[in-house]
Amino acid sequence: MYDDFLELKIVNSWLLDRVTARFPCGVRQYTMVEFNDPTVGPVRKTESKKEFSDFFNNLVANGGGDCPELAMHGLELALENSPPNSFILVLTDASALDYWDTALVNHIYSLIESTKSQMTAAVSGFAMWSFFGSLRHAPTPSTAIRWTSTDDVSTAAHSADIAVNISSAGGCSECHPNAKCEEYFGFMECNCMDGFIGDGFTCSDIDECAYSWSNNCSYGICHNTFGSYTCLCPSGYTTSSDGTCADINECASPELNSCHSSASCINYNGYYYCVCLSGYFGNGFQCEIDECTYGACGLGIECTKSLGTYNCSDPCSYHTVLNEPWRSTSNKYGYRYNCDSTKVGWYRFVGSGGVRMPESCASEYSCDTAASIWLSGTHPMLSDSIVNRTVCASWGGSCCLWSSTVQIKACPGGYHVYKMDGTPYNICSLSYCTDPTSVDSLTCAADEEWKLSDGSYGCYCKDKYEVADIADLRPELTCDVYNMKAAFHKCQLKSLNLNASSITLKDSSCFGFHEDPSSNTFTIMSPLQAGRCGLLITTNGTHAIYENTLYFAIESTGLIVRNEELAVIMSCAYVLDMMISLNIAVNPIFSSTNISVGGTGQFTANMALYQDSSYVTPYEGSAVVLSSKSLLYVGVFVQGGDSSQYVVIMKNCYATPTSNPYDAVKYYIVKDSCPNKQDSTISVLENGVSRKGRLSLQVFKFVGNYNSVYIHCAVSLCDVTAGSCSPSCSGIGSRSAGAEESYQLSVGPIVRQDKVSIALSSGCIGTGESSALLGFVFLLMTQTLFL
Repeated sequence: MYDDFLELKIVNSWLLDRVTARFPCGVRQYTMVEFNDPTVGPVRKTESKKEFSDFFNNLVANGGGDCPELAMHGLELALENSPPNSFILVLTDASALDYWDTALVNHIYSLIESTKSQMTAAVSGFAMWSFFGSLRHAPTPSTAIRWTSTDDVSTAAHSADIAVNISSAGGCSECHPNAKCEEYFGFMECNCMDGFIGDGFTCSDIDECAYSWSNNCSYGICHNTFGSYTCLCPSGYTTSSDGTCADINECASPELNSCHSSASCINYNGYYYCVCLSGYFGNGFQCEIDECTYGACGLGIECTKSLGTYNCSDPCSYHTVLNEPWRSTSNKYGYRYNCDSTKVGWYRFVGSGGVRMPESCASEYSCDTAASIWLSGTHPMLSDSIVNRTVCASWGGSCCLWSSTVQIKACPGGYHVYKMDGTPYNICSLSYCTDPTSVDSLTCAADEEWKLSDGSYGCYCKDKYEVADIADLRPELTCDVYNMKAAFHKCQLKSLNLNASSITLKDSSCFGFHEDPSSNTFTIMSPLQAGRCGLLITTNGTHAIYENTLYFAIESTGLIVRNEELAVIMSCAYVLDMMISLNIAVNPIFSSTNISVGGTGQFTANMALYQDSSYVTPYEGSAVVLSSKSLLYVGVFVQGGDSSQYVVIMKNCYATPTSNPYDAVKYYIVKDSCPNKQDSTISVLENGVSRKGRLSLQVFKFVGNYNSVYIHCAVSLCDVTAGSCSPSCSGIGSRSAGAEESYQLSVGPIVRQDKVSIALSSGCIGTGESSALLGFVFLLMTQTLFL
């Protein structure tokens, strides 16, 4: 029995889900009764499916050696402790010791008849005849008893799935179209056909692909169909003569691949890869001449190639400034271990720590890091253009334990810029150091310039930032996706004898604050969240206008003392769309999840429910209430990351009667990126063509008598540079180039208007015709093994 327990625990939750689907409404009592020899019991009862699952998972088998067990006494105890109309599943691999007890067997029949309970047994071997020998020949033909022979527990679970919850009916007219009317022991019963699950009056498609043991697609991919399933080979494979999946060599013929004529094809198991030839640029599917390899930009200018164009830029003008004194090699044995593994691109060193990398070995633990990076060689001259140089990292007693290559250019004005690609081998903690003896005459901030003033050179505010009165103080306003930003230049404050540290922002807890030394500015950020920190939102039918006011208390730092209050009004207008309308809603019904795509940044995927086809009026509150004929509009959109490279694909969208996306009962709206053709109310307006996805459907057309449902969507991002992302729905499915892994979004509940009171008061998702206590009993044979 030990190995049987192991297999039963694997399918425990699946079997309970099947029971829930066949008893769709009412309070359920779960009962577990153990029996062996010489004892019967204990009896465990609960109305919690989770607690019952814990009962099951905590079972252990020990001892054993004697086969006959007290099965009849165990069945009697189960019937006495379960409510009427219960379903009893008997699990045993032993014969019944007490099957000859005629009085006991007759009492069992009497209990079954009076409680209208149904019993199914999963037994094996010799146990089959001896367990049911007396029951099979008993003179009570109307009793609902079924049995099946099985060699393992997993098959027993399947057998139980066939026999669970056969509903009695006076006739056949009320049976579901996907059910059949059959006679058992003189009674007519509605039973869902193979491939469907339910109580006979409501039958839903079973997704055989949801569990590995409910299909036999060991060689390929399981594709669920209405009432059944098929086995398909994955993309890149074909079905061979022996029924297995064999790799397709797409590189064997140009007709089998989409590689560009100027690319080479490389075959792998299940897929292929295209690489543009030398001197060409692209992703292999699109290739064009790479102008940068032929020196299109000239010496000293960096050439950056992209599809359809190339860009020339001077690193002396386009670079990032690093103004960090801790980089100086004189800063030894610091307490921080800085790491430059993320430094990728052109950089210039400025500030008191030095403006150039040292040209001699930098000792370990200098530059406020562990392994110090220095330049092994000399800096180029102005006439040398862009050169390659080796940088070394000092560690483990070696001045050059790790090394890599950087590019350097000498710029007019006496400074150098460095093109870095992280740290050697991407190791931390390593940092690029500066030589403290190097002189910097050009360390001015972005709003300053190096010029002669009053007979001396220095960093002075640029003319355009000189203001004479506080009324002329004007921030630079930026309307971002998540914030309104007001950037104040410190040079303007300096010309008014004001210091940034003397400015006090009222309600500072409501706003974000960011100081940027490189641009010599500080920025106040107001979040675009409805109802927060005095944010006002108005709409005019086409735009949403956000407005907020910043209040500052200002004290002067010069000889003339003055105290003033400054009010700055921030106002941004956004085109009213699916995303903006969701932001201005107070309590929208939506779901979101973060998506990380390597090298392209962080994305956020959102799904919300909208009231009409404009997708600018989201539902708000705790639930959506619809009539049986109303259309529901579902919108999906993605924010963040590279807006030009990726589009969103709704791969699989479906409805379930519970919030559990893995519910055994599900109805597909979109399958493999294509709409369900069996439902004429489903309309997919946008999928795989932009950063938005839109669909609509008459949600209560398919759910029968369910009072409420939840919508689930598995979405992914598709790289448009890798090929077409628009689904092709002419065949059995679709194939989108460059699709990443899927992310799950779920929203709900959507409640039927005429069933609102039932759904909210009882939480019942089913026919709503009965609230009687329903019983489900596991009757288990346990052994005592003598070792």
